[in-house]
Amino acid sequence: MGSTETPNQDSLSQILEAHVNGESPALHNACFSVAGKDGEYTYLVQKIANSKKLIKICAAGVLYSAAYGSRDLARSQPVTTDSVFWIASLTKLSTAIASLIAVEKGLITLDQNVREIVPELAQLEVLEGFDEDGTPRLRNCTSPITLRSGFVYDKQHEGLQRWAAYVGKTEHTFTGSYAGYLYPLVFEPGQGWAYGSGMDWAGRVVEVVAKQNLEAFMKANIWDPFGMDSTTFQPWTRPDLEARLVELAFRTPTGTVVKGKSPYAYPAPDCCGGVGLYSTPADQTKLLSVLVNGGSSIMSAASMKELLGPQTSDPSHFLAVVCGTNRAHLGQTWPEGAVGDFGLSSSINADDFPGRRAAKSANWQGMPGVHAWLDPTTGLAGLFVTQLLPPGDKVVTKCFGDLERVVYQLYGSATRRE
Repeated sequence: MGSTETPNQDSLSQILEAHVNGESPALHNACFSVAGKDGEYTYLVQKIANSKKLIKICAAGVLYSAAYGSRDLARSQPVTTDSVFWIASLTKLSTAIASLIAVEKGLITLDQNVREIVPELAQLEVLEGFDEDGTPRLRNCTSPITLRSGFVYDKQHEGLQRWAAYVGKTEHTFTGSYAGYLYPLVFEPGQGWAYGSGMDWAGRVVEVVAKQNLEAFMKANIWDPFGMDSTTFQPWTRPDLEARLVELAFRTPTGTVVKGKSPYAYPAPDCCGGVGLYSTPADQTKLLSVLVNGGSSIMSAASMKELLGPQTSDPSHFLAVVCGTNRAHLGQTWPEGAVGDFGLSSSINADDFPGRRAAKSANWQGMPGVHAWLDPTTGLAGLFVTQLLPPGDKVVTKCFGDLERVVYQLYGSATRRE
């Protein structure tokens, strides 16, 4: 699209077309949707072989929804907005909402010490380092652990991997069990920030206080009320969903996209609230539409403020990770020099991203190329979904960035809330 052209909804479709069916390196599929405060229709595009179908259907709050490519690398099964994807860390959004619903039900508070609720957390220690002979140095954790607290994924921390090797621990982040998150802390709660299993443990807290697993709690309180009938932690129990699963792909160092196996356990023993959900673009767009319209049908204004508000005591710890050591994944969609903070489950940018989302927007990312943002100032939310590893893929970054910029050219000035 040339710089002198006026963008329209076809411009979004052209971007998806170019990145899925254009020259290599390409994506084997990509779904993109936009939700707004006053959406009047859905513009649905499905690319099937060499034919294009354009369908307009009424859908309040949804401005655009498109699916391009195939569920498999053989390109024999077209992907749609009802195809089922592993959404990985986008799961954290639903778990944060579930936690806030549990708070509103009076089952727990955000600042309650959950070590008194979840026995697995009661004896957690802090890893300080290692002796010369490789013995881990551990000390008691003296601070409360709350729903606001963070943990570190073992895959993100060399010290935790070293500790696991020393004690012979085989469970890890992707074994799909709470045992995979039972690792020492690397700092006292509130004294640092790292990307990790905080939402996985928050989900476990919800299970204990609600006396039901996270699948049942989310189904009753989130999925069923909003018609999200294709979202689950357990697709292996739903033949209708398994039949729509999207094949995971890997990009090789040479840029070739090949078939691969998901790193996450299938089936998974537990409903892990940080990484374990499978869902469709259609379902997740429904949720974003509810939230961008104020969220009043799912939670109180106070809870929405908590969901979208910064939670760290010192944002420098967050920025050192998202804009430093883990920029390729966590800061993939952030421009150079951007600053911000972390909320209950999302990154939050402090300033406007030029030509894109406004300040105080939240964003989530899942490692196989799943990205979502929620911009309450402008009244826009967006969702990009594919199934491609490793995280931080440059083609995904470019495609997502191009789409977001066109979204704000199309809708930004008309929807921005004063």
